[in-house]
Amino acid sequence: MPANPILLGSHYLKHQEEIDQDISAWWYLIAKGNNPTEAIVIDLHPERLGRCYDGFHQVYATADSRVVARSFTALIEGLLHAKGTSHFWEQEDFEDLGFAYEEG
Repeated sequence: MPANPILLGSHYLKHQEEIDQDISAWWYLIAKGNNPTEAIVIDLHPERLGRCYDGFHQVYATADSRVVARSFTALIEGLLHAKGTSHFWEQEDFEDLGFAYEEG
């Protein structure tokens, strides 16, 4: 399911044409947290295929959207390793993977 209509809500409806030109137009919602402001999205653009991003409402579709995994497999591995106790990408030992809007 495309993430923008769900995570941006009325903002998306007001600015749909502009938002549909953004890289986030390729992002799909794959998980929601216990808190309604938490989500994980996956990028289905061929050049970024499989990258997973933090969909937290304060950073979603902004320059602060963190890459939390380079692939769906890496996301699942991180989630399983954390055993539901934390967001693995917020741990001190997590390798910084950059941000969604960075090139490369």
